[in-house]
Amino acid sequence: MPETIGAVGAHSPKIRKRRLKIRQTLVEESAILFAERGIDQVSVDEIIDQAGIAKSTFYTFFPSKSDLVAGILSPVFASGAAALDSLETADGSEIVEGIADIYLDLWTEYHSAFLMVNQLDMKYFELVQSEHEMFGESLEEALSRISSSSGLRTKSPAIARKIMAQCAIPLLQIYESAPNFHNLFRSSLTALLLDDAQPKS
Repeated sequence: MPETIGAVGAHSPKIRKRRLKIRQTLVEESAILFAERGIDQVSVDEIIDQAGIAKSTFYTFFPSKSDLVAGILSPVFASGAAALDSLETADGSEIVEGIADIYLDLWTEYHSAFLMVNQLDMKYFELVQSEHEMFGESLEEALSRISSSSGLRTKSPAIARKIMAQCAIPLLQIYESAPNFHNLFRSSLTALLLDDAQPKS
C-alpha cells in the first residue's frame, strides 16, 4: 500500500514536513510522466531522476511503481466522491452544475492524474477499483436525483454515469484551451444529461 501521511508521523515536524514535500514532488512529477507517455512506458529510474531523489528514497514511500500509481489516483476518486456527496441538498440543474464544477476542480487540482484515468488497463485499474467504484456510486446517486426531479435525458442514472465516464475527460481536454472553457464544459454536460436542455451561453 502507498505510504500515508500517518506513516511518517514518527519523525520530527521538520523531517515530516520535508518528507511530505518529497512525496508530493514524487507524485506530481510521476503523474506528469505517466500522463505524457503512458504508465508502462515510464520506469522507476526515470521517475527518480525526474524527481531528483535516490532510488532508496523512492522505496521508503512506495514499495513499487504500481503502489505509486495507486497513490496518485486514489486521492482523485476520494476527493471527487466526497464532493459529489456534498450535492445531496441540490436538485435538477443545480446538480448538473455541481457535477460540472466538481470535474473542473478535479481537472485543475489533479490535471495529470485525470489524464491517467483513461490510460488504465486492468492491471492498474484493479489497484484503485474500490475508490473508483465509490466515486461512480456517488456520481450515480447524484444523477438519480436529477432523474426524479427535473428529468434525466437517458431516464437511467446508470446510463448517464456511463456517458460521464466516456465523455467528461475528453470534453475537458477538447475545451481546455478555449477562452470560455468552464462555460463550454458546463453547457455540454447540461445538454448531455438533462432532458430538452438548452446549453447555456
